[in-house]
This record gives sequence, structure tokens and C-alpha cells, in this order.
Amino acid sequence: MARMDCRLTGQTPIDGAVAEWNNITAENRVEVFDRILEVNGTKGQAPDLVKALAADTETMSITVQRPCERQVKLQKPGEIGVILNYKKVGSAAPWISNINAGLLSQWNDRRPAHAVQTHDRIVAVNGAKGTPEELMLKMKEATSTLDLSILHYAV
Repeated sequence: MARMDCRLTGQTPIDGAVAEWNNITAENRVEVFDRILEVNGTKGQAPDLVKALAADTETMSITVQRPCERQVKLQKPGEIGVILNYKKVGSAAPWISNINAGLLSQWNDRRPAHAVQTHDRIVAVNGAKGTPEELMLKMKEATSTLDLSILHYAV
């Protein structure tokens, strides 16, 4: 079964507990694309974390993971070898749902310490940001060099 993640996407909240936290701290701010790992001691799948977030508690302890950005340069022609996914409403960037044989798997084989993995997100293609649809179209239409900015979540 595929791992379900609980991530902040699109924009950080402008009101509520996260916004209050971000207003009082310059360090450790919650940012777009941070992944929630734990809520009040509860770890698990997204539904478990959402349930814990909805609990009526006086205080809340949340552990988040910040992704690191990786620059991946692929030379076409050739199949990229990825299956991307996104939600039509609310996704700021497509995530990699599967890596098949192709240019990206070859890149990973040459750089195992920096390998791109499933659930990583593509946030720019050839220096351009955009909607998930725009990014996927740019990847499809690229004919030579493909520079990808990818947010990687350590396992």
C-alpha cells in the first residue's frame, strides 16, 4: 500500500494555530511543503495525523520535516521514467508516485546518496515554476536539457 503523507501545500495558513506560531517565531516557522510527521505523540498515516490535529486540546506538539531542494539535470532524448500525481484542487506541485526505467532512474543510479524518491515534489522545470499541469507540460515538451528542482524528503 502506498504511504500517505500529510503536507502543507499551496500556502501557509493566515489564521489559526500555525499562523500564530509563525507570528511569534522567526526560527522554526512552518512553511509550505513541510511534512507533518507527528502530532501530540501520534505518528502514522495522513488520516491518523488529521484526526490528531482536529483533537480539542489545550496545547499541541507537532513535528514537521522540511524537504531539501535538489537540482537534477537530465539530457533528452529519452523517457524520463516517472509517474507524477497531483490533486486538481490544492496541489502546488506534482509529486513523484513511481520511478520506472528511464533518465531519472539512471541519474539515481549514478548518485545514490542524492537519489530522488517517490513522494518527492517537482517545483520547477528549466527554472520556471507553475501549476502542476504547467510543470508536467514543460517536462513533456522539453527536447534537450531538462533541469528539475525537486523537493526531497529524507526517509
